Amino acid sequence: MPYNIGVARPVSGSSSGSTPGTKRGKSDKAPAPHRWFENIGLIVIIILILAITITRYWHNIHWSAR
Repeated sequence: MPYNIGVARPVSGSSSGSTPGTKRGKSDKAPAPHRWFENIGLIVIIILILAITITRYWHNIHWSAR
């Protein structure tokens, strides 16, 4: 028997059978502005890593690739 089977299984004594957050229309997703900020942050981090890598290895890049 898996060690966390009690966590994955809903409580049988519940009267409504749903989680408390679902009654008010809440979901597990973040609100829209937070998702945009997260996506923009990831894009900025990727661009910075790419820029630092190109700057560091610029002298090793072959002339035909530039």
